[in-house]
Amino acid sequence: IIFSRLLFHRTKMALRVGACLAQVCLRQAAGSRPLTRSRVLFSQTAGDSGKTPQTQLDEAALKRAQIIFSSHGPAERAMVVAVAPSKYRLFKKARQEKKPMRLGNCPDLNYLTKRPQDSLLKVSLPFASDPDFAAKYINFKGRIRVGMLLEDLDAFATTLAHIHCDDGKDDVEPPLIVTVSADQINLLSYPLEPNCDMVLVGMVTAAGSSSMCIDIDLVGLPTATRKEHKAILQASFSFVARNVQNKPVAIPKIKPVSDLEVKLNTQGLKGMEDRKHARKLSLYNKPPTPSELSLIHELFLEAQKLTQNPASHGLAQTPKGTIGWMDEYKSTSVVLTMPQERNVHGRIFGGFLMRAAFEVAFAHAWKTTGVAPHFLSLDSTEFLRPVEVGYMLTFEATTTFSPGPAGKTYCVEVSAKMLNPAAAGGLTAQAKAAPGTNTPSLDGVVTNSFAFTFYCDDPSKMPRLLPRYYVDAMRFLEAERRVAYGSALADQRKTSGGPSIRFPL
Repeated sequence: IIFSRLLFHRTKMALRVGACLAQVCLRQAAGSRPLTRSRVLFSQTAGDSGKTPQTQLDEAALKRAQIIFSSHGPAERAMVVAVAPSKYRLFKKARQEKKPMRLGNCPDLNYLTKRPQDSLLKVSLPFASDPDFAAKYINFKGRIRVGMLLEDLDAFATTLAHIHCDDGKDDVEPPLIVTVSADQINLLSYPLEPNCDMVLVGMVTAAGSSSMCIDIDLVGLPTATRKEHKAILQASFSFVARNVQNKPVAIPKIKPVSDLEVKLNTQGLKGMEDRKHARKLSLYNKPPTPSELSLIHELFLEAQKLTQNPASHGLAQTPKGTIGWMDEYKSTSVVLTMPQERNVHGRIFGGFLMRAAFEVAFAHAWKTTGVAPHFLSLDSTEFLRPVEVGYMLTFEATTTFSPGPAGKTYCVEVSAKMLNPAAAGGLTAQAKAAPGTNTPSLDGVVTNSFAFTFYCDDPSKMPRLLPRYYVDAMRFLEAERRVAYGSALADQRKTSGGPSIRFPL
């Protein structure tokens, strides 16, 4: 108890000191790690007036966000940074009243038209020049924790979404900004060593009526041995705007002006259409193709040859390696959600869920092969339901694709289920009607799903996993589709001369 109280007061004091430093730095208009508007603007097209458009962002509020982003942990950043500059007064008032910030009581915003560059932001991650900063991100191998970067990516993307939806009125509530999915996060450089400073840069590249596509690059800055910038990671997120009735809020329209804006907007719109098309063709909506059905039958015949009783448990050892059932390669982790991980909505921050899911997936991938895995990509993330504070989350990781020694790439899916520890029946409670209502409680309901792809250095340690049940066969096919898509992206990058940096620095 004494230790807990000391830790509480120490944390509280640290936050007070951080706030004081923020005020001092704000008065001095200083800061070594700014979250600022990019000073390198897009080149104007021939038909443009040649004048630089006036920013709609409040520079003082951006400096304030800069200090807070640098001073606190990811969860605290998610609460403070992910607010449009003009809405900071409403956020500060809510914090003083110790209540979640009021959101969603706002009008449609489609009367506004913005350029993509109006949401262009960058934030420095000084891994090489600031050892204290780097220490927060280092794993047991002395490399950068991917999960921490995923957490920062979600906070940064949410910030960009809020800035795009900013109407500049400090007395009007902003819309509820909801993460729909992390559509594709590709690690382009491995290993992730803290040997250079990096920059997160991104913007809203495309927008629908209430949805928006946000693209982000993680870029390594030049070093003494490398004179050029280096593309390290690329990410795409989808967000939607909602009001207090959970109905869509029309967001500002996007009007690209420069050639680069037009190019990025075209790519963003194509990405939105591709993801919509992929959802329609998902095996959860459409049956497998004839070639996929043929593959499933081949796997069935292979399982028949391995054992006289294909329903039996256990693994088969062959000269070509280990062969096992997919449903036997599972791991489970349980966490209790805490208020320190909440976002401005008062719910659990999506970046925290991404980090927790990745770390479960990474450990499970290591357990699958016995070899430390290399993270390649986060191929799909779905935020199906908000996660409440004080609930238990069960993360279940399953190896859904592992081709054996013939390949080095394998997939791990993680599903998160929310459970109220106070519910009758405890940890074994199933979804049921809440007392006095006909509405099912959230106990046992899947709130999030994540699909990761890893790489194994030693293919001889890769097991060949076969689906035993129909649902496993469908998950196997979905994972194989993602692997094929990732391979196509990698081939495309090779033919185009390697990964490129999409935004100005």
